[in-house]
Amino acid sequence: MKNIVITILASFVFAVQTESISYNTNVFPNSPYGVDVSHYQGKITWSEVRQEIDFVFIKATEGESSVDPYFSYNWSQAKRHGIFHSAYHFFYGDVSGIKQAKHFLNIVKYNKSHDSFPLIVDVEKTSDIYRTNKTQYVRNLRAFLHIVHKETGRLPIIYTSNNFWRTFLKGTHGFSEYALWIASYNNIHSSPKIPHIWKTWVFWQFSNKASVPGIKSQIDLNIFNGDDHRLYHFFGYIQ
Repeated sequence: MKNIVITILASFVFAVQTESISYNTNVFPNSPYGVDVSHYQGKITWSEVRQEIDFVFIKATEGESSVDPYFSYNWSQAKRHGIFHSAYHFFYGDVSGIKQAKHFLNIVKYNKSHDSFPLIVDVEKTSDIYRTNKTQYVRNLRAFLHIVHKETGRLPIIYTSNNFWRTFLKGTHGFSEYALWIASYNNIHSSPKIPHIWKTWVFWQFSNKASVPGIKSQIDLNIFNGDDHRLYHFFGYIQ
């Protein structure tokens, strides 16, 4: 386990006053920490970041044609600095899941002969949810997951929040086999609320206001549900 010191800023409102407090990552002393990044973070100094984190999730694509402008740089730098890494796709429910999966895989260029990490689909509330219905949304999501699984040999990770899933995808089934990356910022001292179809979470995005050396803007902070050994196994580096 790395000796991580990352300050997280949180605001609590009491009456008309706002008080800011800070705490560091010894809140989860036995858990590997990671961040997720995209073009919103600008150019990252990865030589500094690698001292603070154990893994990183990097935005690659969105919809059927968009590519994150910093993906190539972030991807190559994460590899260069030996950080466990994976890529994520920002999913649109009203766009063909097949087209989105092919676009994602074309950019990431996953090679089963030497890549072993699972890829990720980001499922959250966007304007597309109002341009489609649940049946179409689920059909496209299933198609996306099926193709990514088929082409990589690994079941993808689903990123979502309990509120989104409960509001828009309640009653859907057949997704519990996929590892859950849950977004929940309410209380770091208790387990996050997760959609009922999952029994547990694998990654937890517990803050979106972290400050990490090497990254100029505030960033999401995540933990893995296990120790370093389990993280190595999950990414496929040990059997």
